[in-house]
Amino acid sequence: MSARRSAMAFVAASLAVLSTAACSPKKIEVRPADDLYKEAQEFHQDGAYTAAIDAYKQLLDNYPLDPRTEEIELAMARAHYADGAYVESIAAFSDFQRMHPTSQDLPAVEYAVGQSYLDQATTIDRDLAAASNASRRFESVIDRFPEDGHAVESARKLHQSREFLAERELYVAKFYYRRGRLPAARARMTQLVARYPETKAAGDAMERLAEDGRDNDDPALAKLAEDAAKENEQLRGSLPAVVTTQDPSREFRSKWFSWLPDWKWLPKLGKSRDLVASGEAPPATASPDGTRPTKSDLMPPRIGPATAALVDGLRERQPVVVAAANPNRAQGNRPAGFGATPGSIRAIGAGGFPGVAVPGSVR
Repeated sequence: MSARRSAMAFVAASLAVLSTAACSPKKIEVRPADDLYKEAQEFHQDGAYTAAIDAYKQLLDNYPLDPRTEEIELAMARAHYADGAYVESIAAFSDFQRMHPTSQDLPAVEYAVGQSYLDQATTIDRDLAAASNASRRFESVIDRFPEDGHAVESARKLHQSREFLAERELYVAKFYYRRGRLPAARARMTQLVARYPETKAAGDAMERLAEDGRDNDDPALAKLAEDAAKENEQLRGSLPAVVTTQDPSREFRSKWFSWLPDWKWLPKLGKSRDLVASGEAPPATASPDGTRPTKSDLMPPRIGPATAALVDGLRERQPVVVAAANPNRAQGNRPAGFGATPGSIRAIGAGGFPGVAVPGSVR
């Protein structure tokens, strides 16, 4: 009987030990920082960006005081960008800017944020917030870091984003022309030539305005538009080569759809990325001819006198209108020409319209 009791006591003791072991917290093995860092770099170089990001996160979580922290945070942001996760890359690059305000990598980071926005600008018939944000970021690089190589790269991308935004204005203006809404079309054309005077789209708009003047028996408008078109051609020809040169840092990761025509309304098929933004290529530091452009060369040119005269002429022909004091036909905030009927509006003089900068004060 005693032997039986001893056996039962042994079983009970064993169960107690096993229960205690099961309830105790499991010890997590943390790999050495150097091993995690090496693994993350290998994943990154092999294009396994998701795995690289996970390794970078483990390293930062477990070794927050590692001397390579700044380098790791920048590498993780670039891995997000290279993976086409542009929203995540913007967030990661922005966190880097906030946490390292004196870093020597700030020009590269600001450029990468701008490129992350620009890569989200797909077609001109969609929201333009991404292209507008990209334009502001690239101009910020040129303004804050004019001596850095990323300023030259930013000048190219700023030109690209401005052309994109100008194409959008031209697209909308042509839409209004096709529907016979002349005031609205001219309003868009005025915004286009005032804000983006150096773009090809502005030149196309000036030619359309010259045709508009001839068709509507307004030779003065036609002459203003023709003079502005000549100025636009000269302006585009005088842009620094570094601005208009084909960007060598762009690499298409998918070429399956290269046979399709380059139509503006087609979405981008196949991800693309910028090698400078991903940290795989050094930024340009000079023009193709070897000269280093100045800050004023890299910034968009200001509006010229002929274009300013065209803007003034269009403003004089574009009356500001408000809803008539007819309580039964309130038009809300819509300006005339955008749905208001002729009998429900009245002209209040030539004062221009919202959104158009004063000539001489715009780039």
